[in-house]
Amino acid sequence: MTGEELLKLLHSDTSGLMYMSEAEFPLSPFLWEQQQVGAPSITPEVLREWRKIPDSETVQEVPFADFFAPAVTEQEWFEPEDHRLAERFRQLMQVLQTHLTDLKVFKVGRVRKVVYVVGRTTDGHFAGFSTLVVET
Repeated sequence: MTGEELLKLLHSDTSGLMYMSEAEFPLSPFLWEQQQVGAPSITPEVLREWRKIPDSETVQEVPFADFFAPAVTEQEWFEPEDHRLAERFRQLMQVLQTHLTDLKVFKVGRVRKVVYVVGRTTDGHFAGFSTLVVET
């Protein structure tokens, strides 16, 4: 699957999804060309340079599964809609794991953080989504 095809799939799979932290934020799919990023892989340093993140902001890498755990873990108190959302997030995880390699999650900031979920496409570019989280 090309990066462009994956981007269309991600738009479809993230439509209407909100990531919950201390607030809810939508997911915004992206496709970054490797030539624009200027590196063969995404590291905190590459992300800082590519996204022009100031040195005063923290860039933290977190495990992929840890980031998704709150969204995919079923709870006893879940209503039917909560179960549907958890299933959609599990499907999104599956799409990312199936079509991307070297998956990484980066949180940028201190309390209100920009999150980048990113991996490599089969055609050598980078794709994933960004969102925001609030963590106090």
